[in-house]
Amino acid sequence: MAWYERVRVIVAAYYMAAKYLICELLGRKIGIYQGLENTKFPRQDGRYAIVTGGSRGIGFEIVNNLLESGYNVVIGSSSSEVNRNVLE
Repeated sequence: MAWYERVRVIVAAYYMAAKYLICELLGRKIGIYQGLENTKFPRQDGRYAIVTGGSRGIGFEIVNNLLESGYNVVIGSSSSEVNRNVLE
C-alpha cells in the first residue's frame, strides 16, 4: 500500500471521528443529526485498518464502521481481554 493510500485511510478515520463528535456534542442541543448519522466508509473488502483505542468511544464506532465496510481491523489497546469482548 502506497503512503498516500495510508494517509487517505487515516484522514477518513479522523473525518468520521469529527462527525461523530459533532453529532454527540452538538447534535442534541441544536438538532444537526440529519444526514450525519448515516455516513459510512467506502466499501474496501480485504483491506486492513489499524485502530488504536478501538475498544471504546469513538474508536469503537470507527471499528464498527470499518468492519461493516469490509475492512480487516486490527485493534490496539492496553487490554487484550477488552479487545476480545469488542470483537464479539
